[in-house]
Amino acid sequence: MMPDHAPDATAGLRAPARIHSRVLGAHSGLSAKQPGVTSGAPDVDLRTDLDVAIAAARAGARVVRPSFGRDIDPDLKSVVDPVTEVDRAAEAAIREVLTAMRPEDEVLGEEGGGQTEAVGRRWIVDPLDGTVNFLHGHPHVSTSVGLWDGDEPVAGVVVDVMRGEMFTAARGQGAHLDGRPIRVSSKTRLQECLVGTGFPYDRHLNGPAYTAAAGEVMKRARDIRRLGSAALDFAWVACGRFDGFWEFGIYPWDVAAGLLLVEEAGGLTADMTTSPATVDSTHFIIAGPGIFEPLVDLIRSVAPPHVRAGT
Repeated sequence: MMPDHAPDATAGLRAPARIHSRVLGAHSGLSAKQPGVTSGAPDVDLRTDLDVAIAAARAGARVVRPSFGRDIDPDLKSVVDPVTEVDRAAEAAIREVLTAMRPEDEVLGEEGGGQTEAVGRRWIVDPLDGTVNFLHGHPHVSTSVGLWDGDEPVAGVVVDVMRGEMFTAARGQGAHLDGRPIRVSSKTRLQECLVGTGFPYDRHLNGPAYTAAAGEVMKRARDIRRLGSAALDFAWVACGRFDGFWEFGIYPWDVAAGLLLVEEAGGLTADMTTSPATVDSTHFIIAGPGIFEPLVDLIRSVAPPHVRAGT
């Protein structure tokens, strides 16, 4: 059950009236009084990049939440990769905020595309991460907004749409959940750890290879979980709900906010060859410092041949 009243990380800050009425008012409609999905325009000062990220993520979440549980007929981007009208509408709401508040910045969105080169200031957004979950009434869905300047993260927000939690981070200012500081897990023994994962969209071709790798991790960890929203999984590593996470074949919009959340919460990141990972890496391994090296060594050793060959 979601809380009726959760602490608001942006309480006490006020946005210009122009933004309240013009940009965000059209995307209101949620009645739950929670940090990530409050109704009406968010009460934030939009002078900082983190505040803009919060406003944009909340605008997207306010589009997604009222549609949860509806019977929606998706389109397919690939055999197992659906997209809905809600994905597109949520991204439009996010882009409207970013265009109004940071008109000079570039935007890369999962649905609308944009600048793919890591040059200058670039907002990278996933309006509805966990679309398959969303279509099946599974509440593990999120909205993610991250700002990168070249290859450096600046600010990131992940909103857990249905639980109403908001994960935020700004470079050098730590990571927070609903305004409270968060840290990664302090565990040091992999066999005591809960590790998250996900499976790429080519699993209809390489599923056995991915499940074999997962099986090897299951032998060494306490257990694994596959929940279906990489942005939210990164946030759960940042706050210690997962001790670590790995996934092959994910995209910049899946990780743009989450990478900064993990790093600001004291976590470490890698891809198949280097550490730290970047927003343009393809395969990701993240964890608290206590299990980072053994988890990286394990994932790199059990990765399917086509993953290792592509790195």
